Amino acid sequence: NLLESGGTVNMNEDNKAGLLPSDDPVWGRSSEGALSDVVEWREWFHLLAERSLARQEQTTQPTLKVKLPGRSDAREKGTPNYWRWNSQHLVRYLTFPAGSDWEDADPTTRPPAMLLIHGFAASAEQWERFVYSLRQQNTSNSNKDLTPPIYAMDLLGFGHAEKPGLSYTQYLWETQVVDFALEVMEATPMVMVGNSIGGGLAAGAA
Repeated sequence: NLLESGGTVNMNEDNKAGLLPSDDPVWGRSSEGALSDVVEWREWFHLLAERSLARQEQTTQPTLKVKLPGRSDAREKGTPNYWRWNSQHLVRYLTFPAGSDWEDADPTTRPPAMLLIHGFAASAEQWERFVYSLRQQNTSNSNKDLTPPIYAMDLLGFGHAEKPGLSYTQYLWETQVVDFALEVMEATPMVMVGNSIGGGLAAGAA
């Protein structure tokens, strides 16, 4: 097991053995070494998720406003959650609460739930400024906050999602998006918003 101690990561002897050079003369890792890599990476992401959730329980995360020279860079921090896709891969997603008036609004006219899909080499945090701006607009346009519940998910291989040794294709990510919408959000209707490659995935998933 991987244990976190004093900011460092320690491995027991079994895990260390998996990292030693293989006696097999062929190129590449032995099957035992490759399996050890998979186990260790999964354990690492499991510990990362536990730490993230523990921090969430200990502290509240208010809307964070950061002023940068010449412009406003305010953002809303999402609440981290984790979902195991296909009972295998750990995927992090952020949730942003619905506005205070959304739940009581007419379901036929209120904005539907929203799923945000990040671009290549990005993560769910990409959307924090967008969510802040959206909530500000919804509040300023009326006396009610009708911001819908918002979800932002890390695509497999990015952010805090696991990075298994798979072939990362459009179809893999589209399937992840569809499964997340059905299993986690359970939202009908809903809106998908994507940036860069996320836009194509949103269109394909729809």
